[in-house]
Amino acid sequence: METLMDLYKALLYRVDTSFVRYLHDQINWKSRLIAILGARGVGKTTLLLQHIKLFDDPSKSLYVLADDFYFSEHRLFDLARDFYQQGGKKLYIDEIVPPARTLSTQQFAHLHYLPLVCLCAESTLYY
Repeated sequence: METLMDLYKALLYRVDTSFVRYLHDQINWKSRLIAILGARGVGKTTLLLQHIKLFDDPSKSLYVLADDFYFSEHRLFDLARDFYQQGGKKLYIDEIVPPARTLSTQQFAHLHYLPLVCLCAESTLYY
């Protein structure tokens, strides 16, 4: 998880917050599960990182790319559980594919019962 944390910190450091997309204020950020869909390059990643930087506690949040090589050897569900057990509150998952390809139905259900907020983004390529 350390390599994911390093990448997250680097991305968060570099994100520009001088302009926040209009969609930001239309999202109920207090929901436990938020899915943001849109074409590639429209700003989903930037929106998530800006929200963390401006409105969340970055030390209690984690942003990951679901298509990172890390997940070729580790399960997303295990990361979420470990992150929560280490005090994490909000998990931002970018480039997530449909749950059937990322998490089993049982894992997705268990993830729902963790008191962890999950925010997901994906391009409409898969839908």
